[in-house]
Amino acid sequence: MAPAVQAAEPMVDRLAAALRIGDVVALLRDEGLTHGEELDTDMLESTGGQYFGAQVSRIFDTDAMTATLTGIMAAEMSNEALRDSVAFFETETGKQIVALELSARLAFIDADVEEAALDQFEALDRGDPQRRLVEDFVEANDLIDRNVDGIIATDYSFYLGLADGGAMPRDDEGYLALLMEDRDDLVDEISDWSLSFHLLAYHSLSNEEQQANVDFSRSAAGQELNNALFSGFDRMYADIYYDLGRLIAAALEATEL
Repeated sequence: MAPAVQAAEPMVDRLAAALRIGDVVALLRDEGLTHGEELDTDMLESTGGQYFGAQVSRIFDTDAMTATLTGIMAAEMSNEALRDSVAFFETETGKQIVALELSARLAFIDADVEEAALDQFEALDRGDPQRRLVEDFVEANDLIDRNVDGIIATDYSFYLGLADGGAMPRDDEGYLALLMEDRDDLVDEISDWSLSFHLLAYHSLSNEEQQANVDFSRSAAGQELNNALFSGFDRMYADIYYDLGRLIAAALEATEL
């Protein structure tokens, strides 16, 4: 381990605790297990059985997921950015922001909640401070384009797993072109999701607290943290979905035999 990374580890641990990375990863694991059930239904006609479910559970390993996220934070963030990020998220406002985002993520499991939040956002006047603050936060963190690119990369990793597992022929350029055909629709979808999600998450914050969150996001530390988190989640999901593609390919081959 590089000395700089090793020296950053205690501060990374504090930042991970402040961001409640363990809770985030547990929630993402639950979402992943549900997606595994959907893959079994849609691609295996519900023939995966207990073995398939156990392998999906193995792939969504919380220790490995956490290690990926914290490892990239340690490798990509400067000590100053780590300190400034910890300082912000250990404040009462920072703690409240993290808690509210987790609660909103759980609430958005219900499609009716998501739809209601979008209706609420669209009902706000263009000049409404709450709408402006949400839009400023989404813009400051480049949440729309970066999430869209992450989804496309994840789908591509799944394709690579399927192809390398023998479930489909390799056509990297063709498949990527197919994914890019839907990018504009995905931008619209993620834009709606991001704006409505953060409106729901931050509705109980004061304008001053929301502005502090935007200001941190625009700071050097906030930008480093955002970049590291996107890098971490992109790497985490690339590994996970490649493995899921290989798993599906193996299950399909076993079914044919």
